[in-house]
Amino acid sequence: MANKIVQLQDESGDNIFPVAGGLASGSVTTSTINNGAVTADKLNLSYSTSEQSTGEKWVDGSLIYRKAYVGTWSGTSGTATRLTLQSSFNIIPVKIGGAVEYTSGGWVPVPYSESDNEWAYIYHQASSNDLKLGIKGGTVSNLRYRVWIEYVKV
Repeated sequence: MANKIVQLQDESGDNIFPVAGGLASGSVTTSTINNGAVTADKLNLSYSTSEQSTGEKWVDGSLIYRKAYVGTWSGTSGTATRLTLQSSFNIIPVKIGGAVEYTSGGWVPVPYSESDNEWAYIYHQASSNDLKLGIKGGTVSNLRYRVWIEYVKV
């Protein structure tokens, strides 16, 4: 019988990525990788705009989740502009990343800081529990963004 990887679920029934932290001990070995039973194309390492468990746990044992945000937005050029990515999002951020299309049409990583006048970042606003993308500098008309956050639920 051939080995295969199946989609795993956590105790809530949410899909988790079958990576080392989410697989049974010993199921990913040099042998299973070398014989082709475990390959990158068989692992669900994709990003999604739907919440997904990463299969990893934070130091307190809380599951870590990931969610991606993709879109276009227009703000006020030359001023600090903030876009609410998600309202009432009761989380603790663990890791963030992604990119925004900047003034020149090139993409810059998030977080990004060129100076006090040019920056981009994601933050969680405690007073409203909103997840926001902030940017300042240059033209922010029809700005494209592709960002993600890993977090634990509160």
